[in-house]
Amino acid sequence: MDILISSNLERFLYLVTGKDSEKVNGYMKDLSTSGTFTIDAETKAKIDELIIAGSCDDETTSETIKTIFLKKTSTSLIHILLLASMSQKT
Repeated sequence: MDILISSNLERFLYLVTGKDSEKVNGYMKDLSTSGTFTIDAETKAKIDELIIAGSCDDETTSETIKTIFLKKTSTSLIHILLLASMSQKT
């Protein structure tokens, strides 16, 4: 299975390009033939508005999960709390 050519990726690109199927088909064709594709500045700006990336070490992750379970906090908050932990380190 080639995880680069994913229906989720294609769907995401379709939505952030304003449902521009021609543009997305071009991206997918480039990806299929060369293994890479380049998005335009407008699409990149939209993606930058939607995606936040960060990292934290194993210790921070473990401590955050431990805190959640000790407080009996909903496990759906794990990602939010990890994001908060990451932002404290920057």
